Amino acid sequence: MGHRVRVSPMASRGLKTRPKIPEKDTRLNRREKQVLALLGEGKSSKDIANVLNITVATVASYRTQLRHKLNLHSTAELVRYALLNFLKQDQ
Repeated sequence: MGHRVRVSPMASRGLKTRPKIPEKDTRLNRREKQVLALLGEGKSSKDIANVLNITVATVASYRTQLRHKLNLHSTAELVRYALLNFLKQDQ
């Protein structure tokens, strides 16, 4: 059974266009990808910390690093990026 993500119609309209590709090298390490995927699943920082066995402060640090690497300016943009790029869709 795969996870399904429900998105409101208004939010889904915003998901139809991909975010700008950052000019910087955006190679993400394994842990950054894990944090990003969990954000896309709607997990809180506390939930992510529990799943990955790290502190909430470490999750906050990863979120900051991700926003910097991906040239995103808010948590909403980070979650949108995760939804578009890191969640496998059920088919």
